[in-house]
Amino acid sequence: MTFDWDPTSTTLLGLILLAFVLACEAAVRLACGVPLGLLRNFIRDHRTLMESSTLLRYDPLLGWSLAEPTAAERATMPNLIGAHGIRASSPDRLGVVEGGILAVGDSFTFGSDVLDHESWPAQLEQALGEPVINAACGGWAADQAVLRAEALVPVFKPKTVIVSCSVESVRDTGAATYAGVPKPYFLVEEGRLVHHNNPVPPTSAEAGELGALRAVLGHSYLVVRLMQRLGVAGWSGPAKETRRTDSDPVEVTRLLLRRLRRLGERHGFRTVFVMQYGAFHIVGRHEKPYSWVTRFLDALRADGIEFVDTWPLVHGTYKQGMVPFIKLFQFHDGEFGHMSIEGNRVVADMIADHLRRQDAAPARAMGSDASPIPA
Repeated sequence: MTFDWDPTSTTLLGLILLAFVLACEAAVRLACGVPLGLLRNFIRDHRTLMESSTLLRYDPLLGWSLAEPTAAERATMPNLIGAHGIRASSPDRLGVVEGGILAVGDSFTFGSDVLDHESWPAQLEQALGEPVINAACGGWAADQAVLRAEALVPVFKPKTVIVSCSVESVRDTGAATYAGVPKPYFLVEEGRLVHHNNPVPPTSAEAGELGALRAVLGHSYLVVRLMQRLGVAGWSGPAKETRRTDSDPVEVTRLLLRRLRRLGERHGFRTVFVMQYGAFHIVGRHEKPYSWVTRFLDALRADGIEFVDTWPLVHGTYKQGMVPFIKLFQFHDGEFGHMSIEGNRVVADMIADHLRRQDAAPARAMGSDASPIPA
């Protein structure tokens, strides 16, 4: 028996298959918060922008930053990103609000894995009843956070600038690239900070480098995600190394915070540093993850720089047991992620308490901590 395919049937079958593939593509994009109309090679983006996040863009000062989306993009984005790439806690916070608190930092400050109103800057805003501008971005080191603050001070004219970083972000201040992406870095030369990678060189990947197949199919978010999940070689781009410099990241961070404080003295804002810790820094440990952390905070105290150390409270909660500790972090498939709504609330409350205490008694010691939350 032979089958005689007619061209019309073949065309119809092709259209049905194409419609099915496009429907799957749309479903995956909607589930992941990727705009349906975004025409972009996601393999190239993954190579050049560290992540396949549609909001990240090249930034000559910072290496990468959040882009303010168009009105069409905002309708499908999972986060409210407003003017100057800040994360808004509500739609009425998308514009420039002067005279509040400016918060800069990494993904713990941005509030990865929680909703816009659940990040600690958003909850700090609720606790204090005053604007808190969340100008953080995932992957940033402490040097990028300080540079971000310096750039936004003239825009938002804050009364307080909070630089909040995980211990890894302080350590990554000594890197010239992060996850394969160039970033700014500083060296201490003859006792002063020297800014390198200024401007930060962009990275690029031409279609020819990707190969014809990846240059075409890389525009499909569905295909790229599927290939990455299957572990197919070449679909995630080259290894994303972090290349470190000869600088002392702790000393560089200290000097940058001193520089920011001097800027604050000229412009009338106070500077506060917040040290945060991931769950993997805490579980199974009796002491802080790196010996330099205590020395660093002692140095800030000696410099008269205000800081909030979240270790006593978060580690104290861990010592109470895993049940109360897990409430502070996202926990999926047996792995810890960023802080949960509850964890962000705890951080917001610690910062709010510190600001209130310092306002009431400015002559107190600059550093602060807290006790573990009740089980």
